[in-house]
Order: sequence, then C-alpha cells, then structure tokens
Amino acid sequence: MGRLAEQMQVCGYFASRVASEEADIVVTPYQTILSASTRSSLGISLFNKTLVFDEAHNIMETVSSLNTVKITYLSLHHAFTQVG
Repeated sequence: MGRLAEQMQVCGYFASRVASEEADIVVTPYQTILSASTRSSLGISLFNKTLVFDEAHNIMETVSSLNTVKITYLSLHHAFTQVG
C-alpha cells in the first residue's frame, strides 16, 4: 500500500480507496459496509460479494445508530416558530 501511495503521490488513505476496487479481500469497519452512502462514496459494491463480520454482536447497535437522528429541543423550537 505504501508503494502504491508513493507511485500515485497521494497519502495511503487515498491509495487504499483505489486499491480496494481491485482487492480480493477488504478489511474495513462494518459501519462502512452498512452505510449505503459510505459504500457509494468509497466505490464499494456488494454485488456478488461474501461478507464476513467480526464482532457481529455489535451490528444491531451500529444499524440503530446509522438510522437514528437526534434533534435538540432548540432545533424543534426554531422549526416550530418558523412554521407557526
């Protein structure tokens, strides 16, 4: 990965994004796989792939946090005053 980053003259993070498109195995946090927008931005397709989740007992918490929106009272108050 380091050599690829040097060849491309980019940081290792961006080199890994390019390399993952051709990789047979990609190791990534499962939040990356479970978030459609993150997968899309990284160019990760799940088509015809086998997924292996380590520490799978945490998946429900991750799915919940990915699909949860927190709204403060102040935000609700501002929205209400603009509607009413």
